[in-house]
Amino acid sequence: MDALEDLCQEASEAAAKLGSAIASGGYIRIVSHNDVDGICSGTIAIQAVRRQGGSAHLSFSDHVYEGDLASLLSSGPELIVFCDMGSDLLGGLRKSGRPYLVLDHHHTGETDDRLVNPSTMGIDGTSEVSASGVTYLVARELNPDNVELSPIALCGAFGDMQGLTGANEMIASEAESEGLVERREELRLIGRVDRPMEYSICYSTLPFIKGLSGNQMAAAKFLRDIGVEVEAKTSISELDDEMERVLIRELAEKMVREDASTPEAERLFGRSLRLLDGPSPTIEDAVDYVESCSALGEYSTALAYLVGSPGSGDEVERLRLRYKEKIFEGVGTFESAKRMENLDYIDLDGWDEYVGKLCGIYANAGFSGRLRPVFGLSKREDSVKVSGRTNPELVRKGLDLGSALSEAARTVGGQGGGHSVAAGAKVPLGAEGDFLESLDRVVGNQLGGVVDE
Repeated sequence: MDALEDLCQEASEAAAKLGSAIASGGYIRIVSHNDVDGICSGTIAIQAVRRQGGSAHLSFSDHVYEGDLASLLSSGPELIVFCDMGSDLLGGLRKSGRPYLVLDHHHTGETDDRLVNPSTMGIDGTSEVSASGVTYLVARELNPDNVELSPIALCGAFGDMQGLTGANEMIASEAESEGLVERREELRLIGRVDRPMEYSICYSTLPFIKGLSGNQMAAAKFLRDIGVEVEAKTSISELDDEMERVLIRELAEKMVREDASTPEAERLFGRSLRLLDGPSPTIEDAVDYVESCSALGEYSTALAYLVGSPGSGDEVERLRLRYKEKIFEGVGTFESAKRMENLDYIDLDGWDEYVGKLCGIYANAGFSGRLRPVFGLSKREDSVKVSGRTNPELVRKGLDLGSALSEAARTVGGQGGGHSVAAGAKVPLGAEGDFLESLDRVVGNQLGGVVDE
């Protein structure tokens, strides 16, 4: 049995436990991470329960600590399910004596018969399957009709910057065979099917096109300068092949001139998915809408959008534009970035829900002018939230933000972790100076002096 078969087997065993809890008639508590993958995971989980006639309550959180478990379990759920989190809570869950499931993809050294995590089978949860994919595999084992939820799983994967490899490829094939998605090689900007080209360029934040994103006049001038003069409402998908090639080439060349990372420029064009029976025409639009809802704390709107509730499309578009304006405003804080020997950091007080996104733009779109990881710090009442982002080029050279933040946070009594390219931490207020010094040393040790000056 290969690793993917092992994962499907563990998903089947988890589905049996979930099915038993549903059959008992008790209510099920679902707690999921509040990023795109977490929202998609939670949506799949609650849909799967409700489709079986079960009762469930879903909530989203940026992190759950072991001390929070007593409160979560106080209502006596028949089963508590963690999605896109919880691998670090297994000890406390076992001590609680309450039934639980953890459906996660963050690396862990733990094993547990109530944990479904690809890392325990040697599968790379950073690139081959998201938590949404794990949750989908459980839902599909619970009821084969839940294949209809596969586009939501793919939205979660793309939201976590994953591609169509490993389990994600299998899920995409299932969705394709059901007529739910169609693969395309195309320019991957948002709005490329149903919005004018200026909109697609101006509101693009993944990739962020320095000099064009957030500037509609510059976007319009750029199109005129490269000879793409069409009617005001023409979308990218309406361009002929030659004009589309010109647009792709000119956008990529501009990003390279602006010092964008190679992976960021490569996001412009590549393998993608059209959603044939989804709330938006493309997977990038779906991710963008859910991300906007996530940052603004509009989780119920994101859930309604993902399940196709009437009227949700207009609402998520309104939230998208509101979110984009905040991002473009936040980019202005980059001028205050500070440099240490091996990393950059930015004080982002007041930008709590945008820290990760802003750091991702800073690290990849050319604002640092060098290959350096960046960390955003945002103060809370008694702690400091830290988000770290880098690009795959530095990961290939040995950088692992998840382990770096975990190690550095522990030195000051904090906690941290995550993926190699994107991770977070929470450290005591007032300890951020010592934390940054420790983090700088850890990053330097991981990279062995390859950080560009």
